[in-house]
Amino acid sequence: MPKFTNFDQIEEYLRSQVTKSLSSSSGSRIEDYLKDEMYDAVYRYVYEAYTPMEYSRRQDNDGLSDRDNMYMAYPYINTQGKIQIDFYNNTTGSDPDNENKYTSDLIEFGKDSDIAWNNPNGPWANPREFKQEMTEKIKSNPSQLLDAVKAALKDSGFAVR
Repeated sequence: MPKFTNFDQIEEYLRSQVTKSLSSSSGSRIEDYLKDEMYDAVYRYVYEAYTPMEYSRRQDNDGLSDRDNMYMAYPYINTQGKIQIDFYNNTTGSDPDNENKYTSDLIEFGKDSDIAWNNPNGPWANPREFKQEMTEKIKSNPSQLLDAVKAALKDSGFAVR
């Protein structure tokens, strides 16, 4: 057990241990929960918005709903002392003009995106704010996310109520 000479050292140690716990294999529960929520949001707010006639969706095959394209960045405790978990969808476009650009930004912001649309005149160019909807859903009922965080901390030896 490390030795501390002041409260700042204790606080820094606890911050690092919590961060390590949340990014360990125990933290995969958190990532799995977030992937489930994003998957549902993509289907509900993106795919159900319209049926494409001009192209085929990749969906779970390297598309926006492919869980392999979703990831949790290194969680940390922010300056307000709260756990911050950043979660991303790194699906990129499949056409030559957008193959290195994130599809989630294009869909989230629609015509107002910084990414150029091949054809901005269709339902595909309307904003479909699936990330915002996912965030609001979790904020309105955070119990499952909190349970996943608590489980990760317990697995690492923390006593959590």
